[in-house]
Amino acid sequence: MAEHEDKSSKTEQPTEKKLSTAIEKGQTALSREVMTFTSLLAMLAVLGLGVTGFAAGMESWLAGLLDQAGTISLSDHDDARRFLGEVMVTAGAAVVPLMAALAAGSILGSLAQNLPQANLERLVPKAERLSPAANARRIFGLSSLVELGKSLVKLAVVGAILFYVGRQQAADMAVTAMGDPGAIPGLMLHEALRLLWPLALVAMVLAVGDMAWTRFKWRKDLMMSRHEVKEEYKQAEGDPEVKGRIKMLARQRLAKRMMAAVPRATMVVVNPTHYAVALRYVPEESAAPVVLAKGVDSLALRIRGLAEAHDLPVIENKPLARALFDQAEVGQMIPAEFYQAVAEIILYLQARGRYAELAAR
Repeated sequence: MAEHEDKSSKTEQPTEKKLSTAIEKGQTALSREVMTFTSLLAMLAVLGLGVTGFAAGMESWLAGLLDQAGTISLSDHDDARRFLGEVMVTAGAAVVPLMAALAAGSILGSLAQNLPQANLERLVPKAERLSPAANARRIFGLSSLVELGKSLVKLAVVGAILFYVGRQQAADMAVTAMGDPGAIPGLMLHEALRLLWPLALVAMVLAVGDMAWTRFKWRKDLMMSRHEVKEEYKQAEGDPEVKGRIKMLARQRLAKRMMAAVPRATMVVVNPTHYAVALRYVPEESAAPVVLAKGVDSLALRIRGLAEAHDLPVIENKPLARALFDQAEVGQMIPAEFYQAVAEIILYLQARGRYAELAAR
């Protein structure tokens, strides 16, 4: 029941990190039907390119064998061994290229799907592989049923092709054997091509379907629960609670620094209780007014209260306070578009004779 609930909880698509980790561990989507298809293509290429040379060589050897049939001595084991060795070498010259093409096609089919990964972890013995329950699920599971279905389809299709093509080939072989036995190798190679083409077409259809299935099954097996997605996000981006705590501490430190700087302000622009911006302008210190502190709501009230406690001028200007809060940064000079509005406040304070006292703090 626990396992069923665990599977039912995996409702989220795998993340890129989960997919890349699976690939690094060698857990890739590999379709064997694609490898079968590429192997057949390689064999067809070899036969198509070399069928004339193969046939000519085999026909020449067979013709020579038939011409010298009466002179071949098989009186002892050495004669028989030499004769069989010659047959094996001749047959091998024709078969080895086909076997090499079969192996090369299979390797290319695998490389076309996934690049090779060096992973020793898959070689480490695992206890769950010896579990009867796990093996039973593997044997009677959906994947095994799909593989059984594919095998039955392939068996039926290949059997039908062999029956249809082979019946005609048997008749042609019989006629050739009665007429010119030396032509049998060439006929066999040509008939092999006729047989491989329909098999390759069937293999191509199976490869396309099997690749889609294996990709779907691979991603389905890697699906994640919401808890796993959250944990992966925490590992990649950091715990949201910790990040929130860090941001809160940073805001608290900034507020503490701003409150310590407020007594040095030469003016505080407010809105009147929602926003507050403390500015300092001393021509000898900076070319334009500098923002010492800014705040909204409760922090704005604290800035205003501190300004009043230190007898700083508090100027109520709603649009200016809001605009300075939105666009000006603490520790930097105000943007140029606010020069005129702030200059008017400075001229007002200078007219009242307080500005020199404030600038000297």
